[in-house]
Amino acid sequence: MNMMRPIDGEPFRIETALLGRTRAHGIFQDRFGNVRARFIAETDGYAESQDFILDERFVYDDGRRERRIWRISTIGEDRYVGTADDIVGLAHGRIAPDHIEWRYAIDLPVSGRIWRMRFDDRFFRVGDLVINRARMSKFGVLLGEATIAFARHG
Repeated sequence: MNMMRPIDGEPFRIETALLGRTRAHGIFQDRFGNVRARFIAETDGYAESQDFILDERFVYDDGRRERRIWRISTIGEDRYVGTADDIVGLAHGRIAPDHIEWRYAIDLPVSGRIWRMRFDDRFFRVGDLVINRARMSKFGVLLGEATIAFARHG
């Protein structure tokens, strides 16, 4: 079975998988598997000119809020580049046989300081859900992993 062409015949691409409004629930686990944060996210995905815009709004269980607006461009049949305000340089994406890969560096506030983290994301379609596993590292050392389930909303 070709995972890029699921039963419904639609290829698994970020700009179709996250088109429209989605609601996501997720957790962040440290490298030892301890849950350190839970969150809910609302996203809006839409086309603007030749790009895909993904507006993400996160609310964490401690009340903290985050917003990130991605501008994603297709560069070839199976590649993406993307930007957002807190992304360092360009994010690079690739469509693999059974998932979408997304890699980038981001500056995140940690204990009053800004830390540059590397993210290695994988997006999978599972039925009507999109599951994202995001591994976060610094200097090549795994710090933790976020697991997020996106479902269409409204």
